[in-house]
Amino acid sequence: MKLPKFRSEEEEATFWETHDFSKYLDELPEAQLDWEPDEDTCPHCGAAMQAERIEIEPLEGLCLRDLQQYRCPVCGTVQLASESLARINRIDGLIKRFGLAGLLLREEAASASKR
Repeated sequence: MKLPKFRSEEEEATFWETHDFSKYLDELPEAQLDWEPDEDTCPHCGAAMQAERIEIEPLEGLCLRDLQQYRCPVCGTVQLASESLARINRIDGLIKRFGLAGLLLREEAASASKR
């Protein structure tokens, strides 16, 4: 459906009160969020977060080492550091592109060439 042009915010508000926005998703601009979590402060209780190093094995045969996460000593909230989340997302993209076996072979070949 074609999104109408609005002459005012009031006219737009009235329109959205009576229309389902999901029918206009192709017309709406994509939102850009440039928000970074505050890794020093717990989002739940406001206490100072403590950094710690972890390793995870999201899939059998794939261990991600030296990831950083933050833990709240007061309420126990845990969140990954943004650089660790970015690393996981890159690996996820490689797995989707090459498959797990392909990724492991690429990593093994890269390690062998460094020896």
